[in-house]
This record gives sequence, structure tokens and C-alpha cells, in this order.
Amino acid sequence: MINKEAFEMEAKLSRHSLNDALEVIGKVLGGGLPLPHLAVLKVSCFIGYAQLQATNLETYLTIQVPAGTLEAGVVCVSAEGFLKIAKAGSERVKLFTKDGYLVVQSGDVKGETFLVPVGEFPKFPTPTYQSSFPTKLLLSAIEKVEFALAKHKDAMGYKYLLVDGEGSSVNFVASDVYRFVVFRAEVPFEGRIKLPYSSLEVLTELLEREGKETVRVGRNEEFVFLAGTDWELALRVKYWDHPDYKAVIPKECKTRAVLDIEELDRALEEFSSVEEVVFHIDNGLKLTVKGVEKAKINATVEGQAINVAFELKLLREFTKANKGTLEILLTDNRRPAVFKLGENLLYLLMPKRI
Repeated sequence: MINKEAFEMEAKLSRHSLNDALEVIGKVLGGGLPLPHLAVLKVSCFIGYAQLQATNLETYLTIQVPAGTLEAGVVCVSAEGFLKIAKAGSERVKLFTKDGYLVVQSGDVKGETFLVPVGEFPKFPTPTYQSSFPTKLLLSAIEKVEFALAKHKDAMGYKYLLVDGEGSSVNFVASDVYRFVVFRAEVPFEGRIKLPYSSLEVLTELLEREGKETVRVGRNEEFVFLAGTDWELALRVKYWDHPDYKAVIPKECKTRAVLDIEELDRALEEFSSVEEVVFHIDNGLKLTVKGVEKAKINATVEGQAINVAFELKLLREFTKANKGTLEILLTDNRRPAVFKLGENLLYLLMPKRI
């Protein structure tokens, strides 16, 4: 059946550029729709570029691809069908509408996917931007803290990365109920935004390919907005209050140990089959498993001697990703231990009961 709502359209694109865009779109459509095969892709052709839009109703992505447009227009198609046929063929891809289908032709390869009424495509939120942020710094901050997020659907904890501006600086905070990590960056930023964990993979890929030094950032009551050179994201968020993470950081320290984090990680790597490891901090650091000494780490210790246990998996997620001089700050073996790298990275981890 011919879709009378569809506009006629014809454009030529680079297959490489198109596939780069579809790679990101595939991640959006694979992350939330109950029936992915019913997902719809909106294709709009304008003079000089084609615009692709997709959503899973949590992440809204708009991405542009350079195009030689012969006839401008807007159509909607089955995303599953379009993704399959657009990845084959030669370097140039031609898109055109014919008899109720969008035809995708690349060299001798030709495929078609049926048109969907444009009116059925979800309405995208209208973006609003209040500031900008350095691209590489945002990417680096996500990589440093996202490991501590509550990642599974039924997991306890926060399923978003908090970006907490303090005027002249900004804190990136990720947490579940067992630990949290704070990365501080000395760049101006006002206000708070939340980046849902479910959208971080898409955002990371867009930041990795972004050519500009900064991206635009904004928010309203329902969405966080980010935009780069040829892409725009709207991320649905819930704006409940975030607990005062600063209040959780211990105000006093009775034990301080200074050591090399890479040396510690090499020792912990040998314990891969155990669940927890005990730190004996006195004249240096000894690591034991089930009462048996396994390793000694060179450490400068100040304050009281202490024995404290940690879940190995949660500890190594921090140690294996970092380098440099580590400070371990402890009040006792019941309150959070602070693992501090320089002045900009804190990792708080609840001890295990010995």
C-alpha cells in the first residue's frame, strides 16, 4: 500500500558516513524498545545533508550526514529494514522514494523498505542550552567514574552519572549502595545535570568522534540535552533530589597509608579467585586472604594500626584503571574508606565485616 503521507525524496550519500551514523543509531534502538523490529527511523533530506532521527523513548538522537540532495523530503521507515540494506554495496549510496518504499541503492546492490506514516514518528523534545563543556574532559570523566554506577535494571543505587557544577569547578559523581567515586575538574560549570547510564554508551561514541573542542549542554524539567558538530541528544531524566554525597566523606582520618596504586593492583590481581581481601596496615601494608598472608606492599603509614576488609571485585575496578600515588584514609573498619588519587579523584568504599 502506497503511503500518501510520504514526501518524494532523492539524495546521494557516502556509505562510510552513513554507516558511521547507523552504528550509533543501532545502539539507541537496541536499548529500550520492547519490540525493536517495530522501531522507526526518520530520514530527512535537506540541501547538503541528510538527517537521521531515532529514539527508544529514553534516548532521542538526531545525527546529520553530508549528502548531495536532488529532491528534499522527509520519510519514515522501518529501522530494522533500513539498517540491514544500508550497510551493503559500494562507496556511494543513493536514497529515493518509489511506490511507497524507500529504495537504497549502492552500486549493483539495491534494497527497499516500506514507508511508515510520518505522523507515527515520536515527537522529539525541543532542546534548550545553557552552557558548553570541553569534549575530551567530558569523555574522560565518564570513563573515570561510570564503573561505580548501578548498571543492572534491578540493582540498588543510582543509575545515572551526576554532573554537579560549583561555579569554577565541577564534580562527576557515580554511586551504587556500596561505593561512590568523585572526579573533580577545574572548569567553570553551573547547575546540575544527570546522565542516565542507559545512554552513556551512545554519548561516549558521539564524544569520541566529535571534532570540536566543546559540546553544548542544557536541560529542562524532563530532559538533558547535548549537541556536537553534527549530532544532538536528548536524554530523559528524573529530577529527584540527589543525596548530599559530600556529607558521606569522612571528616576525620585516624590512619593514612601512602603507596603506589599499580603495585597494589598487581598484588590484587593474584587474588582473582577470592571474594574479599584483608588489609593489615601498620608498618607497611600486608594483604591476607582467609588469614593467610599473600603479599606485602611498600607503604608509608601514619596514625593507628588497623585491619580492614574489602570486596576484591569492587576494589580492583578502581585500582586497575588508575596510576599514580594512592592515599588510603581510614577512620575505622566500619565507615567508608577513602582512596584518594591526587586532588581530583576520590573513591569511597564500604569495608566488609571481618
